Amino acid sequence: MSRRPCATGRRTRIDERCGAVNMRYSREQYFKIWLASVDGIGARGFARLIARYGSAEAVWEHFGEDMRWVGESAWKKMSQSHNRDRATELIARLDRCGACVVFQDDGEYPPLLREIADPPPLLYVRGRRDISDEWCVGVVGTRQPTAYGLRMTRQIAGDLARSGACVTSGFARGIDTAAHTAAVDAGGRTIAVMGCGVDVVYPPENVELLERVLASNGSVVSEFPPGTEPRGMHFPMRNRLISGMSRGVLMVEGKQGSGALHTVSSAVDQNREVFILPGHADSPNSAPGHKLAREGARIITSAVEILEDLHAERIPQSGNEALAGAIKAGKAEQKKRTKRGVKPAQVSMSGDPHDSQALAPAPSAAAPSAVAAPDATAPDLAPLAAAPPAATPPAPSPSPRGGLSADETRVRDAVSSGIPASNVDKIVEFTGLSASAVNTLLTMLAVKGII
Repeated sequence: MSRRPCATGRRTRIDERCGAVNMRYSREQYFKIWLASVDGIGARGFARLIARYGSAEAVWEHFGEDMRWVGESAWKKMSQSHNRDRATELIARLDRCGACVVFQDDGEYPPLLREIADPPPLLYVRGRRDISDEWCVGVVGTRQPTAYGLRMTRQIAGDLARSGACVTSGFARGIDTAAHTAAVDAGGRTIAVMGCGVDVVYPPENVELLERVLASNGSVVSEFPPGTEPRGMHFPMRNRLISGMSRGVLMVEGKQGSGALHTVSSAVDQNREVFILPGHADSPNSAPGHKLAREGARIITSAVEILEDLHAERIPQSGNEALAGAIKAGKAEQKKRTKRGVKPAQVSMSGDPHDSQALAPAPSAAAPSAVAAPDATAPDLAPLAAAPPAATPPAPSPSPRGGLSADETRVRDAVSSGIPASNVDKIVEFTGLSASAVNTLLTMLAVKGII
């Protein structure tokens, strides 16, 4: 097969290698791949260079001493990579691992990610190339989860996937791994955002999970070029992508200073919803999440509550019709669980809450696991007719100094009337507040020692 000639214009030595590449990528995209791969440039540096010189090809053509304004370290790395082999080798590595490049102006690029302050100019993708899912929910947490944290992650992530949402996480050990596994087991879609190249499996024990993600219409995504090994500085960059492409982020467990908290911080900066799974009051894994809840994060105990708080029924999504009925089906399932004696706030935390090695706990009779194949009582999340737009749930009003707010008083009165604090549905009926508001108010009242 003869090579297709490159576009006309000033000829450089790189043209001798780019004929085959141009069959898939334009000349400008070819130079974008080169520029984005330069270590130390980053998304902001890339944008500044394009703004100054007009195109990635112009950056290549004009590279020289007058470009030292990018910084001495970045300039040296640009100089080292300014050769005809750099982009060609990157393309070859992509071909070898079956990956491709999605550019920021492509229709397959995540639409919400474009909105953040520093979106990557391009993403390397394995698996399904189209990563423009408009209904992603991030699920993150500690690498050393409790048995309870793992069980609830599997249940919530599995239900999210069955509803039609895409579960997004960072492919790390612990909570991330549980979230991806549950989404795959549920037959849903998941996106693994890596802190290394898409051709590098990290952690190495997740090689089988990676293959399962790819085989189930999932995607493996990174802004780092192929061959990039994991480094500590990469993970905060990865975390902003998890939150950036998601409508909301659930933190299951995470100690102070953890990567999960960094993802939550990014979510707040990006104006995303933050959800917290409540845990043991004396667990180091739970303390940061409880603090976030006091500061306004939403406490949830199920996927239904996440979808309800995100108003999933109000945003029709092509290909995700099941979202329209997820809330309705989930509420029906909550009633089934209540009849069986399993209430959202009464999930059994069997085993030592501090035992990070309890990775495969046996489900208790009171809390059936939703890890793999759903049982006969699992919620039917088949597509349903779209529900009418719901009113925005009211936020709990602030507490006046030295007393209770009106909403806190209503919840306290509900509990005083004999309704168990664990029966959120009954308290919702009694007070007229949303489930998320009731959960938050219950936590506030518990902290104050009132219930």
